[in-house]
Amino acid sequence: MFRRLGLRLFGLLRNQDPAKDQEWADKIRSSMQKFRLVLDKEGGFCIGNAVSLADVHCGPFLYRLSAAR
Repeated sequence: MFRRLGLRLFGLLRNQDPAKDQEWADKIRSSMQKFRLVLDKEGGFCIGNAVSLADVHCGPFLYRLSAAR
């Protein structure tokens, strides 16, 4: 699930056609919403109360997205 989000973000960065920017943004938004649905709502980490490989993998990437706002 997270892999698809990363691929779509890099697709937007590689995109050379400004007319397709919104299409890529919509794909990214859809992927982020799907990813958010699988996150643990109770724990402080991706899948519970302890750091997992999922946190190590996606944490830095998500941090950069939050800093880019």
